[in-house]
Amino acid sequence: MTAAGEPVVLVADDSAAVRGLLCEMLRRQGIGQVLEASDGVSALRVLREASPPVNLMFCDLHMPHLDGVNPLRRIALAFPGVSIVLFSGLDARLVRSVRQMSEQLGLEVLGVVGKPFSEEEVQSLLARYHRARRGREPVRKLDLTAEEIEAALRENRIEVFYQPQTRLSDGRAEGVEALVRLRDPHLGVIGATAFVDVAEAAGLMPALTRRVAELAVEQVGRWARDGLEFNLSINLAPSVLRRLNLPEFACECAQRAGLARERITFEITEAFGPIGTELLHNAARLRMQGFRLSVDDFGTGDSGLMRL
Repeated sequence: MTAAGEPVVLVADDSAAVRGLLCEMLRRQGIGQVLEASDGVSALRVLREASPPVNLMFCDLHMPHLDGVNPLRRIALAFPGVSIVLFSGLDARLVRSVRQMSEQLGLEVLGVVGKPFSEEEVQSLLARYHRARRGREPVRKLDLTAEEIEAALRENRIEVFYQPQTRLSDGRAEGVEALVRLRDPHLGVIGATAFVDVAEAAGLMPALTRRVAELAVEQVGRWARDGLEFNLSINLAPSVLRRLNLPEFACECAQRAGLARERITFEITEAFGPIGTELLHNAARLRMQGFRLSVDDFGTGDSGLMRL
């Protein structure tokens, strides 16, 4: 059981002797929950599964499978609230470079410890952890790169989660909204805020939206065949709205899944920019084909009623 204010600590090192020594030191300092990992892959798994979540990680930089440097970017993406202590017997200049990289990723690096380390050093780092937590600034968000998004598309690691849309009168679910997620082989599911802006800037949103639409329409069509009739809402990004083949693609999706077009609503974000001819062209054709349209985030942009 972890006392209030005390961190949940993860010790990641490929040496069982080093892990045992450090874990014992931490317990003598009053840390009630100390977790262990023997390499980078298992460290990421522990971070993903730990409950309560890990707050502080002691990470060796030289481990098998994923070395200690490789998981740091993934930690910054999925677990930015974790404070890091780096320790290694490697060259001090290399370790300093890794610390600088980690801090640029937005991670809070409490210190760098050489091997062997003393109990006094561990005690000092724990005190530093508590001081840092008291005056901590908001965690900076780290985004995936365009290359990582492309790899997820190529490897079929784009997934769709479904948010129910219910009636206020009786709480009955009438529809679902398709929410895009990316599954990382080590981190698990990554939310859309970590990659949609990068995808839009890199020209990847058409491919991403196509994948989401195909998966979502197929799933809702499968539910309909099982007797569960839901409407489906899909968000459209600006770059997708400007593609003149959008109505044809939407018709193909609905036909393949056997889903009635009037059950599919395309949500257009109000604050995406000026209304152009491409949007009006696609909006008119989608409505003529039987699809529904709605304004997402209504009232947050300019001239909301005019857009609606």
